Amino acid sequence: MSGNQAIWLFTGAATLFLVGTDVFIMSPLLPAISAEFGVTPAAAGWLVTVMAVMYACGSPWPGHYLTGFRKGAAMYWWQD
Repeated sequence: MSGNQAIWLFTGAATLFLVGTDVFIMSPLLPAISAEFGVTPAAAGWLVTVMAVMYACGSPWPGHYLTGFRKGAAMYWWQD
């Protein structure tokens, strides 16, 4: 991978990380999650961190692998 490709990959991953505001949906649920599983709120807070990191790392892969598909076929395949 060339330096330019690495920069684009990092920029895309960072953008997806910032756009992934699903964390803000999960954060208010932390007290309920910690009570349900009997862990401290700090331990339940790791769920937000892990979810955000996995979202940032995992999001570029579908885009990379679906570039060879026609748009309609890729959307149909993704819904199944």
